[in-house]
Amino acid sequence: MTPNFIKKILSVCMLLLSIIGFSQEYTPFTLRYQDNIKGDLTFISNQIVNRNDPINSATPLDPYNNLNTDGSFWPESNRNFETGGRYNYNDYKDIKYINVDPANTFNSSSATLNFPSVDCNQIRYVGLYWSATYPREFTEVPGTRTRPINQVRLQIPGQTTYQTIVANDILFDGLSTPALASNAPYAAYADITNIVKGTQNPDGSYPNPTGVYTVADIAIAQGVGYDLNTGTSHMPGGSAGGWTMVIAYENPTLTGKLITTFDGFARIRRDDPTTTINESQVDIDYNGFTTIPAGQVNARIGAGTLEGDFRIAGDFMSIEASSNTGFTAMSNTANPATNFFNSNITLNGTLLPGRIPSSDNTLGFDSDIFLLNNFANSVIPNGETGATFRFGTNGDQYYPFFNSFNIEIIEPDIVLEKKVQDIAGNDITGLGVNLGQTLDYVLTFENLGNDDATNYTIRDILPINVTLDDGNFVLPTGVTYTFDASTRTVVFTIPDNLIEIGDTEADIRMRVQVAENCFDFIDACTDLIQNLAFSTYEGVVNDNQITDDPSVTEFNNCTPPVPGATNFLLDDLASCNFTRTVQLCGDDVLLDAGDNFDTYVWVRDDNGNGLFDVTDTVLNDGDPDSDPSTLLVTEEGTYIVDKIVADPCKGFKEIMVVGRFGSNTIDPIIDYFNTVNSDTDVTNDVEGEIVTCSIDGDELAKIFLCGAGDSQILQTNITDAQTISWELLDEGSCSAASDDCANKNAGCTWNQVSTGSNYTANTAGKYRLVVTYQNGCFNRFYFDVFQNILDIQYTTRDIICATDGRINITNLGSNYGFQLIDITNNSILVPF
Repeated sequence: MTPNFIKKILSVCMLLLSIIGFSQEYTPFTLRYQDNIKGDLTFISNQIVNRNDPINSATPLDPYNNLNTDGSFWPESNRNFETGGRYNYNDYKDIKYINVDPANTFNSSSATLNFPSVDCNQIRYVGLYWSATYPREFTEVPGTRTRPINQVRLQIPGQTTYQTIVANDILFDGLSTPALASNAPYAAYADITNIVKGTQNPDGSYPNPTGVYTVADIAIAQGVGYDLNTGTSHMPGGSAGGWTMVIAYENPTLTGKLITTFDGFARIRRDDPTTTINESQVDIDYNGFTTIPAGQVNARIGAGTLEGDFRIAGDFMSIEASSNTGFTAMSNTANPATNFFNSNITLNGTLLPGRIPSSDNTLGFDSDIFLLNNFANSVIPNGETGATFRFGTNGDQYYPFFNSFNIEIIEPDIVLEKKVQDIAGNDITGLGVNLGQTLDYVLTFENLGNDDATNYTIRDILPINVTLDDGNFVLPTGVTYTFDASTRTVVFTIPDNLIEIGDTEADIRMRVQVAENCFDFIDACTDLIQNLAFSTYEGVVNDNQITDDPSVTEFNNCTPPVPGATNFLLDDLASCNFTRTVQLCGDDVLLDAGDNFDTYVWVRDDNGNGLFDVTDTVLNDGDPDSDPSTLLVTEEGTYIVDKIVADPCKGFKEIMVVGRFGSNTIDPIIDYFNTVNSDTDVTNDVEGEIVTCSIDGDELAKIFLCGAGDSQILQTNITDAQTISWELLDEGSCSAASDDCANKNAGCTWNQVSTGSNYTANTAGKYRLVVTYQNGCFNRFYFDVFQNILDIQYTTRDIICATDGRINITNLGSNYGFQLIDITNNSILVPF
């Protein structure tokens, strides 16, 4: 994305690996990391041993840069060296530990991490490699290893202490391989992403990862491989080693890339005519990408190897695109084509700065990331989908253990932003809302990639604590939607003409209402009204499907966004009355409070004041059902539970009045009618009346629906029932009841129309609510629904400058009135 902070792994064929059959590959090179991001791969690295020459006043901390100031090879004097510069091999030097922190480490070196761009960099992956030769502690002293190869120590910027890093993988250990045991090369890997990223800040960002990194206590041999003064050979080959930290990072200002790393271990050396083994090359195949269709194709290559000597030529690294024939040797000013692995650490063709020590010649440790020289796309063409890399030699021996490939690709990149607005159009994303408040969800999408998109759908699952206004959508031309009420899922289908390269952003608006009933928020964290939308699409050129890419709340700055859109219910719950009656049917009843709170404290309200007092008896049923949100009781009385949860969710108390079944039964429909009609919010009033039957004296609720499309939600607030059934009378199945009386004739047929604690009435008829409790007790409550099927016809005119707006009802006569309500605060602006 630009910046697409939410990443997506390509759902395509993973990179495939093939190795030439005759190469000496001890550990197969396999995929370590792959991601498709707007960003890049960089690294820091350093050697861990260096030459020691007290005669020339040079310690391992002094950079080794091959030449004296007069241009002669270093050091020329005070040694009986052979001619021809062989003293530039690490075989002929006294190799000792580098130690930049001798007070705390036995060996250590450092390097400084910086990014090309200061702003907007987000760490996505960090891998640490260390590799060395380690047959024994000193090359001239036979013996066994004394240090583990599977761990090192790391000090990151801003810290004064080290932490031990244990390898996730030992890529190879040559000690047990006879052909390699004399110098015993090894390589190890650890994923240190979370260590480098650090702990997330409160605003969602991470600490700045740039600065000095020190890697210490790497197991490696010291000493001289071959002493020209005495003619003594202590081991074939000298000591070499170091560490490399590769960093994949995201930056919205960079191009989209497929970033891939491989690791393994191979021996590359000139063919040995005395054997049938050919170790002169290793091939690695990459695919699963598509380069841009036009323009310059840019790619960056990375490699890490051990034992590549500065003065021995013949080693090379080459590449062949799948659509080309023949390999092209890679090179730059720091790494010549005929001696590519020449004991240096380079980034983009120059020596990596910020190292201590900062040697030009690392004496056998190579780490490089460089831009491929792809003049006129002659090496990797437009529209390419594969490439092969080759490690090879006709001279120097070396050990590759790391390879990376970052290629600019073509793909669509749709950013989906989700905001929440009040009905006045103010952005209230992340802010507080009230019970019953009307909200607008605004989905904004734009293709910021370099390929047209197609088959784009947006899937939005609404939270359980909001109700969709299905007739109140604002959609761009051509956008359609479906709504599945059972799963609360809205699916938008977007036409291709809105998601082409260069198309401006487009908005979808849909209106919802926050639940009005306190008991809709009885479970933990339901006061967080969280919503997330998901994009699914593919490209026209790159047809790999991107599935369920989540929406974000912001994509125009560097701050890592929070997925989705969240609002917090204000202090409305504090004024809610969470008191309810529970029917004791039989010997006991299970009280059930809201779920998923951290802690529950149950008490019996001994003094009957409805408060959670310290003198109340604390109750504990032993939790036989392993559910702390429940309590089994056998006596009538008032019980209070305090539900505790961590911020930002809110904890609150529930009061349950337990009574014997059949006593003081309250009709939940009449109770709801009276409750909402007596509060200060006129917008939630239930139209209708409560009447009394002249035959049995029972009250009956009559609900009036005003218009063909009108409906009325009915909420029972019953949470202790086993089942709740809403049933509609088949009025032809029995004789009618008297006016204002419920039809309780035993011969009537009732058909179930819904279940659950709430029901939305939208059809006229005679209804009953059947509530069945634990142990089989049940109650029936009756109500009637009447409906005026008038379909109101109207015309409107918007307010434009000084011209007033207008609503004209066209099909009504007298006896109708108008009322204007400001639903942002439920105030009546113009009464009927």
